[in-house]
Amino acid sequence: ISGTKLKDNTTALAGLPTVTTGVQATAKSVYTDGSGDKAIIPAGFTVSNKSGENTVSSGLVVSDSNGNEFVWIPVDQNQVIDLSVTSEEDMTSIVLYNPYGDKIVNLTDQGKSYSTTINTYGNANCVNGGYTAVVTTANNEKKQSLSVRSLYAQDTFNDYFTSNEYAVAKGYSNLDAMKTDYLSENGIYHYHGYASEADFVSRKSGEGSSLSEILANSNCSNIYEYFGYENYEDYQEKAVETFGYASKASMKDLIELKETDANGTRIMYSKSVNDNGGFYMGRYEAGNSNGTAVCKMDQEPYGKINYNNALTKASEINNMCTLPTGAAWDRTLGFLMEAGTNNKTMSQITFDSHEWGNNLNSEFSVTNSNAKYTTDSYHQSAYVSLTTPYSKVANTCITFTTGVTSRNTAKNIYDLAGNVFEWTSEKIHGVGRQGVEGDYPINRGGDSGYVGTVHPVYIRHDYGFSNVYNGIGFRPALFIQ
Repeated sequence: ISGTKLKDNTTALAGLPTVTTGVQATAKSVYTDGSGDKAIIPAGFTVSNKSGENTVSSGLVVSDSNGNEFVWIPVDQNQVIDLSVTSEEDMTSIVLYNPYGDKIVNLTDQGKSYSTTINTYGNANCVNGGYTAVVTTANNEKKQSLSVRSLYAQDTFNDYFTSNEYAVAKGYSNLDAMKTDYLSENGIYHYHGYASEADFVSRKSGEGSSLSEILANSNCSNIYEYFGYENYEDYQEKAVETFGYASKASMKDLIELKETDANGTRIMYSKSVNDNGGFYMGRYEAGNSNGTAVCKMDQEPYGKINYNNALTKASEINNMCTLPTGAAWDRTLGFLMEAGTNNKTMSQITFDSHEWGNNLNSEFSVTNSNAKYTTDSYHQSAYVSLTTPYSKVANTCITFTTGVTSRNTAKNIYDLAGNVFEWTSEKIHGVGRQGVEGDYPINRGGDSGYVGTVHPVYIRHDYGFSNVYNGIGFRPALFIQ
């Protein structure tokens, strides 16, 4: 079993003009960095000439004519799976399992040789992760595995929450022990990053001196309502769903999502990515500049915008921009873990992102004299200027303007791990938080009001299309046309 590229971007690169740093591309062009890595630069865009911003592996920064900035996310092209078997004995069975344990090849009595090619592109049964071929004869069995990674199927970050590795990292003996604790009646505190009810009350002292007072001041009748659930039963259902889509059935829902919107379809995006060998992710969260959406430093991020309006505003930044697909978000996280400057570990992506995001439990200093902040978790109060150096201390909910500190970057992308949650075009079908069955859009990343262990950068949350929620903004993704 082996994997080969479905296609590469040689055709797209052929005949394109070249461009260097600091020079605006007059047409779609190719940029080659000092290591020989290439990126497609759209017409009207300029590659940064600043040190640390003009190599692909460290996060190549480009800007459009309006000063909006983006980072190039390179993508390995989609693979096909080649399965070829020869045997001295007649084969009684040949089975190929996908990462979720489904049999995508299941044959019997194939003689002494067999070969086939499975196209992963657009195949709902083919997702990123480990594939295993199992071949049996009357006397033997042999297994061989292959790791498949391509952009337009959900990435393997979902699998981490279903592993004993994750449970042990959280301090449990195994995965079952973690699930049992989280789904117990008082497990909601542990699920949301608190050691106990007493720890919750202590850290929420600004909202009241006791649990009953905190709940009363929040107009909540119980702790489940405080965290956004209807009751204990609703928490039990949502906890399993939100914490990584742990069941095989719900994980498969992620594969069959509709990533369509008013600007086009998932097919359009995947063609762009395959033709160009990558896409661009907004360097900053989308900011509100006098009512116009921008992707620039020192802007007040949208923090109270619904999905539909975020989708419209994304295209306002640049006509090639839309919301990131779920797969584009996952590929961005994968890129952040690859070799290069300021790369991240799997633990910093899937377990605890507070050391490089603005989360409730984050601590860092801001020296940017243009920075502003708000302590209003409802995102209704005006941002105010700060006196530098400004210290953001743990257990304080403070949202900042975009890009206030390089501490909150990864490969030149700011605030991905926390400041406000961010809408994506990914959707899941099911019964949402309003108790109605349907398609619900997903937002990702962390927020200034939650701890980084509960809401690491890869976490998924589902909400309604037209509903406005505190602390949800967006950042644009740009798919080259």
